[in-house]
Amino acid sequence: MYQEKCDFRVAVPVIVQGFDEDAQTVDVQVAIQEDMLQNGVPTPTNIAPLLNLPVGPLRAGGFAITLPFTAGDEGIALFNDMCIDSWWQSGGTANRQLERRRHHISDGVFLPVCWSQPRKLMNYSTEALEIRSDDGTVKITVSESGITITPDNGTTIYQIQAGAITLTATTVTVNGNLTVNGNISNSGTLDGKNFLTHVHSGVTTGGGDSGPPV
Repeated sequence: MYQEKCDFRVAVPVIVQGFDEDAQTVDVQVAIQEDMLQNGVPTPTNIAPLLNLPVGPLRAGGFAITLPFTAGDEGIALFNDMCIDSWWQSGGTANRQLERRRHHISDGVFLPVCWSQPRKLMNYSTEALEIRSDDGTVKITVSESGITITPDNGTTIYQIQAGAITLTATTVTVNGNLTVNGNISNSGTLDGKNFLTHVHSGVTTGGGDSGPPV
């Protein structure tokens, strides 16, 4: 009975050893040594690596959030109630248990949640949702004041605070600085002046400058 309890698995922190992007599985090492009796003496022992665990980032409704799983990433291995082999290969609901087992170490999936204190995030935001690099130098911030994208040099490159933005184009290229103070409408106006059909006032001959657009 005691051994059955030891073999009954629920969840355990693990560290990624490798990632198969085609199968979308990871190999992991259990992060906690388990006391095993050796000559009657409890001895800390590494559990053998767990191979080919399905990964579990968010996915629903035809969309997914993908993550570049890398050796050293931490997370949780969650062990299912029943043998998942048939479901893993075929999907759907018409899947029989290939083996009668419960919460077995062979039926783990990897969830990229939870991490140890040495890997905690610095400058964790308590006021906004962030999609960010661990060091915080690259991030997308969503807050009540708008959406901000920050590149790795720490400079905000794009910020939406209010209003609506609609962009339909094949190519948009800006090399250098672009500053617009005012409105650009679909009639080609900038600060109230139409730059598609505008004319110049005060035209003079010679080397003089003409007047502003009207």
